[in-house]
Amino acid sequence: RKPSKELVAEPLAAVVKVKALTYNLLWWSLYGERSGNGGSAIAVIEASMPDVMGLQECNDVTRVMIEGGLSANYTAVQGPHALAVAFKTARWELAGEGSEVVAVDQAEQFFSSRSVMWVRLIHQASKKVVFFVNHHGPLRINSG
Repeated sequence: RKPSKELVAEPLAAVVKVKALTYNLLWWSLYGERSGNGGSAIAVIEASMPDVMGLQECNDVTRVMIEGGLSANYTAVQGPHALAVAFKTARWELAGEGSEVVAVDQAEQFFSSRSVMWVRLIHQASKKVVFFVNHHGPLRINSG
């Protein structure tokens, strides 16, 4: 028997590889006590040159991008509660962003509320979409 409809295999869509980095900068120490530590955070970023990065404890993503000479290659989005995302400008376009408070530190180690932030990025060549989420969990550890 022949199938009533001819089956044709669709070509697989091109795969888009995405390199991501998540990095807790420990701002209070790195910038508050050690004045950037000679660019140690930038060295980590430059060693991997990710497509997209989620930064926690990042009070000023613009400072990180400018001091590291990364602002020519990355677009940065500052989120709430010291969260930030940066992505390669040449490969990605920002389609949307948002955030939401999702937790609060416990009284024993209270620092602040904790949020999740996200960006929706469009790959410029393929038009495929990436949804990237960044979060810094609450204190005490394992409490949220």
